[in-house]
Amino acid sequence: MRNTFSNLLLLMALAVMPFSLIGQQSGSSKTKGTNKFYEKTGGKGIVITNATAINTEHLDFSPVFYNNGLVFVSSRKKGGFLDSKIGETYFELYYTRVDPNGTPVEPEIFSGQLNSQLHEGPVAFSRNGDQIFFTSNNQKHGLQRADDQGRVRLKIYTAQRGNQDWENVTELPFNADEYSSQHPSLSRDGKRLFFASDRPGGYGGYDIWFVDRTTGGWSDPVNLGPAINSKGNEVFPFIHYSGYLFYSSDGSYEGLGGLDIFSVNTRNLPDAHPQIFSAPFNTPFDDLGFVLEDDGLHGFFSSDRPGGVGKDDIYQFESAYSLAGDLDNFVARTMVEIVDETTGQPIPDASIFILEKDAYGFVSGETIFDMALAPEASAPDKLTLNLVRKKTLDLNAPDTRSDASGMALSQMKIDQNYLILVSKPGYITKEFSYTSPPEPTADEIVIRVRPQDCFLLEGRVKNQKTGVLMAHVPVMIEMPDGTPVYLESDINGTFSYCLSEAADYSLSANKEGYIPGRSRVSTSNGNYAETRKTELLLLPFSGTPVETAVAKPIGEGSVIVLENLYYDYNKSSLRPGAANELDVVYDLLKKYPSMEIELGAHTDCRGSDKFNQRLSESRAAAAKNYLVSRGIQPARITAVGYGETMLRNQCTEGVNCTEEQHQYNRRTEILITTLDEPVEIRYEEDK
Repeated sequence: MRNTFSNLLLLMALAVMPFSLIGQQSGSSKTKGTNKFYEKTGGKGIVITNATAINTEHLDFSPVFYNNGLVFVSSRKKGGFLDSKIGETYFELYYTRVDPNGTPVEPEIFSGQLNSQLHEGPVAFSRNGDQIFFTSNNQKHGLQRADDQGRVRLKIYTAQRGNQDWENVTELPFNADEYSSQHPSLSRDGKRLFFASDRPGGYGGYDIWFVDRTTGGWSDPVNLGPAINSKGNEVFPFIHYSGYLFYSSDGSYEGLGGLDIFSVNTRNLPDAHPQIFSAPFNTPFDDLGFVLEDDGLHGFFSSDRPGGVGKDDIYQFESAYSLAGDLDNFVARTMVEIVDETTGQPIPDASIFILEKDAYGFVSGETIFDMALAPEASAPDKLTLNLVRKKTLDLNAPDTRSDASGMALSQMKIDQNYLILVSKPGYITKEFSYTSPPEPTADEIVIRVRPQDCFLLEGRVKNQKTGVLMAHVPVMIEMPDGTPVYLESDINGTFSYCLSEAADYSLSANKEGYIPGRSRVSTSNGNYAETRKTELLLLPFSGTPVETAVAKPIGEGSVIVLENLYYDYNKSSLRPGAANELDVVYDLLKKYPSMEIELGAHTDCRGSDKFNQRLSESRAAAAKNYLVSRGIQPARITAVGYGETMLRNQCTEGVNCTEEQHQYNRRTEILITTLDEPVEIRYEEDK
């Protein structure tokens, strides 16, 4: 709908007293750059698609990144309170997960605590997702508060992430009843908050302002000045980690009509000049709410252009070139020094793996986990799935190696969290967490690696007749002083142990129906860097059943409990990092094409039986949708909700339990319903 947001801007004052917005300001005081941002390419290399899965016939706009997905604003609520000024229900916040292909999936209500009978949104989040900043009507105790002219302004509030929902809602100190503050966007380091406001001291209607977070609180608002702000309206700011600020304006003579999207490199202010996006981003209609991924190539924005699903739709885009300038200019050059923890001497030729962490501390990109299955203590017929880090030898090639002086130079994104793995034979693999500098500068870090102080032993237990590896076989290692150490082969028929002395060791494996297997291992050469390998061969007695496969770990009827696939109370969206376990299930389904599963979701006891049943069905559907979005055929997954009918502990209704105890019941279980081929699962811990 033409100019929906042009009328909405001052209405989004939601300044509940309508007045028309000045269109394109031919006499703008703003000096825009004379070259359009995409003049060189004319929009070539840009692919824009309507995010149809989340759009409705109503207003859907202002997406922001959160928890591997998006939080956006919508007026879709059925039966909600109607804002007569716009003919739509009051705005609420919705969340949608973005699948691995970058496509949003079916959305759900974001927060029962923040959504109210008034307008909410747009929003911004701290980097780790623990703090939210959101726009809402000026209110007190849930009731609108008007200024002395009867207009209800907008204010920016903040809240903290609690165990169940957002809590400690607080109004920011620079708000006022006489004007609006809206559309927050937080810098990557959390120190600067950009927003739009029609407060006094600006250059037009709404201007872009910022405040800095200091030890004493928030600073006074600062206007970004006439290079950015015009006699019109500048709204919907988004600050990228590169320092590029994206926003919408209706105050430029270069505009195509309505609100147009601009960008400016704030690192070059006050000398930087904003650049206007050309088609296909900008149109004669309203184009706004632009957000960009770190890579500078992917993102989302909103528009009321013709051909959409509703009045205002969310669009996703992909670019063949960075929309945030040359991101190579936004790297920190870090010198990594690897030294021996004991001697302080440099360690040459160490393998260095540099892995990015996402906002929640999970490694992104490389899959560094293997599946670990073990019988559940309270239900031995079920297997608990855990994730263990792969050996560094099983990862891709290292990013770099230390030179003869133990040094290695690496380029990293600015202000980015990393997990650095350092590996070398004879040393214990080191995990080092590192955050690169917030500016494109040089940095130095020293990583101290501890020498291995034992001899690594790796063994396998085999059926001597068939060659099949045997799981869960007791293994005994006789120490040099005659003391026994008892182990058991794992689900793959393997075992490992660190031998502390340079000596000779005797090993044996025993299982009913077999002649015991024996071997000897020597560590007398004293070389910690050498891994000792051995095999224990068990010869079956006559009449012992022949094992056709290695202790087939899972088969039809097996149940795998996703121990860390937790949901928030009263929510069906996955928690941050939960997709890691679903990714392992995806790997299984891809590796074994015959496998079909029942995906069952369970709730805790809180809430009515009917509510919990519906909630568990939604949770199962959410997990299934994630796997389907990665390419698994829907027919291979049956999603079932069990509600609170299968609690794993004593936390029934009326029993006082901790949040952690309730969380233990909010899990997902995988029942293998069909599987025609044997499955081999590794779960070795890195040594």
